[in-house]
Amino acid sequence: NFLDPNIDLQILEARSNVGGRVQNVEAYEGDFNLDLGAQDIFFADKDQLSGLFAEGDLQQRNNFLNEAFRTIPRPVQRADGSLSYRLCDSGSNPDCDDNPSSFYRRESDLADSSYENESLASYLRTYFLPSVEDDIKLNTPVTKIELTDDNKVVATNINGDTYMADQLIVAVPVSQLASGASNAIEFVPPLPQRYRNSIEDTAADVDNGARIFVEFSTKFYEDVTRVGETVYWDAARFKTNDRNIITIQGNRCRDPNGDTCGRRNDPNRPRSRRGILRRLLRDLDRAYGNRVASRSFEENGEVFFFQNWSNEEYIEMVNRGDVFDEGVYRNPVGGRIWFAGDYTRPRNGNQAGESAKDAAERVFQTLN
Repeated sequence: NFLDPNIDLQILEARSNVGGRVQNVEAYEGDFNLDLGAQDIFFADKDQLSGLFAEGDLQQRNNFLNEAFRTIPRPVQRADGSLSYRLCDSGSNPDCDDNPSSFYRRESDLADSSYENESLASYLRTYFLPSVEDDIKLNTPVTKIELTDDNKVVATNINGDTYMADQLIVAVPVSQLASGASNAIEFVPPLPQRYRNSIEDTAADVDNGARIFVEFSTKFYEDVTRVGETVYWDAARFKTNDRNIITIQGNRCRDPNGDTCGRRNDPNRPRSRRGILRRLLRDLDRAYGNRVASRSFEENGEVFFFQNWSNEEYIEMVNRGDVFDEGVYRNPVGGRIWFAGDYTRPRNGNQAGESAKDAAERVFQTLN
């Protein structure tokens, strides 16, 4: 909808590339695409993905539907046996069950399709960015957002340049809106108290935003392995390669009592990338026995890749729990400032993407 010739669109990107945590693991890009950050291997099938395109972006949507996109979406629903599980309780000698009757996701969620050789990042770059790349200003962090008396909203960047608009969507991580943010955005006038309370509550639910990818010499594991409340994925599943790669979102895990292992006050929380790696190997050794994970890791030359999004400038990721108040963000501040991000939606599905699409549609309606 923003491609309407009557709308003047400007995207201000703080970083040197677009997408935030939607990036590929550079080490694998010559062979296949693998998401380094935001990822869902059970994302929608091709028809559903095409629905994310704006009505005005018919050319790009048709390109997507008519091109191979380097992948042929395959069903991953359990009924056809294409997805295998191993579910273990925690402890030194856990009881394990292959293909349990229940898992941590609803079976209906598993009826979607994976990206195979593509990724969320390559999907974004191939089919979304071309339509708007001329409207993007990189390395342009916003430091101030001001509502004016003449029904405009003005964004000021770090160099003092100003951008005046009728409507503005704030799509930055919630960490950048909280008090004490390293790259704080000033709102003039200040945001209403209910917004500030929601932002501070969400940003306080801190949990390191780490991703780790570990390579093994053999595929000894199932597609999905759950040990206690921690879930490990076969990251190379459906990729046309001979790599054996397991991923976990760092220390985003829970202990048997339901406490998040990544919380700052948890004494068992891994404190380093090596600590996260040791936890992964320990859990897989216990799940499959005979130190198979440790031995396979060593045989493969101890190759692993690590990314801590909590330390990335202008991201400083926090993993919120169930702290959100959707009602706060449904209406724009002053009728002109909108918010998009996972913190504005209940925790299920593609809440970040859906919130952005919803905000864009409502802004378009306002402008027309």
